[in-house]
Amino acid sequence: MLYKIVYTLAAATALCVVCVRSQAQNCQNNFVLSLYQCLSNRSIDRENFLWVTRNGTLGREPADLQSFTSRVCIEKMGLQMCVKTALDNAIALADDQCSQPQKTSLTSLFKGIFKNLEAKCRDPCRASFASELAKCYTDKMFNGEDYLLFNVSSKRDAILGRNSSEVERFCQERSSIMQCLKTSALNCNDATFMLRSFGLDFQALNDTYNVLCNYTEGNNHTCDVLCNHTDSINNKYNVLCNYTEVYMDQASCFSEQTQLFRTCRDAASNRVASIEIALSDFNITDAKFSDDICNLRFNQIQCEATAARQLNDTSKCPRVVLGLRKQQECMLVPYDCRIKTPSRLATACKMADFLIPDRENYKPNSAHALTQAQTQIVLLIVCIISRLYNI
Repeated sequence: MLYKIVYTLAAATALCVVCVRSQAQNCQNNFVLSLYQCLSNRSIDRENFLWVTRNGTLGREPADLQSFTSRVCIEKMGLQMCVKTALDNAIALADDQCSQPQKTSLTSLFKGIFKNLEAKCRDPCRASFASELAKCYTDKMFNGEDYLLFNVSSKRDAILGRNSSEVERFCQERSSIMQCLKTSALNCNDATFMLRSFGLDFQALNDTYNVLCNYTEGNNHTCDVLCNHTDSINNKYNVLCNYTEVYMDQASCFSEQTQLFRTCRDAASNRVASIEIALSDFNITDAKFSDDICNLRFNQIQCEATAARQLNDTSKCPRVVLGLRKQQECMLVPYDCRIKTPSRLATACKMADFLIPDRENYKPNSAHALTQAQTQIVLLIVCIISRLYNI
């Protein structure tokens, strides 16, 4: 009787081991079957796919490798999401259905396949995209990092220049610069991804340039005296007539208080690196990456506002100057981010915080007062000459 009991237990134990192995094997098989189904749904030959993504060690080489790779790249995002769902389902299983080593193996397989595919689909222009955009500025003799906004943590302290002559010239050239930027983007298939990772939107950038260069809110009375608004010469020099002193002091404030605001930039830079790694490891989706970049832009605006309050030195950074800075940063937020997160836009970018009415009677800091007076004199001379010679 005892013998029968022991035999029965041994048989049951052996059967359980076989069941566990079978279940574990099934979790791997189910993942592979899901991969094949995702490929089949997109009419992608699985043997060709394995050859491309496993560097020729598995599967069969496509008859037309370039054409096949191009088509797979078009389907990459949808395919990746489909297979990632199968992986997530496997990882969610209990360990007796799919062991931890097997889950790790499936994760490695998934990452290996799609990292190889990412490398094959990545346009080589990614490596030179930022430098190509930078040429649009340097070719017009606008040098220095102040103009270059190709990073979420860029300084943005003097995006039009650091003195009146630079600002004037930049505003005259801004249309050709924007056209150059757009042309460069058209020549790079991955421009959309790159611009998103920069936190840069050309339409928002263009609108920001236009607003800063052509301010019409609360016209400066001195400008009214110097040049009538109907004069063509005023259109050329309108940047000098509309709150230039506020802009100049804003550039000075954020440049001189480098350490104070660097914390915000460092935090943004570290966060960008973190989410880029998460994206490359497929730990977040492309959509989540975009959302994180948007949140990062709003976080940075609020971080700067907090840092300015901590500074609490109106002689170095007057409130009206900080208001212009906040308006500039809010205008630079990509339109896609504004649409996705209107609540964050409403919180971080309150119109009242821009202090636009206060710019009317703003008195520039002493460091720039002489420069502003000289500018007004030059502008007066230009206006007089233009009228004398009917320019």
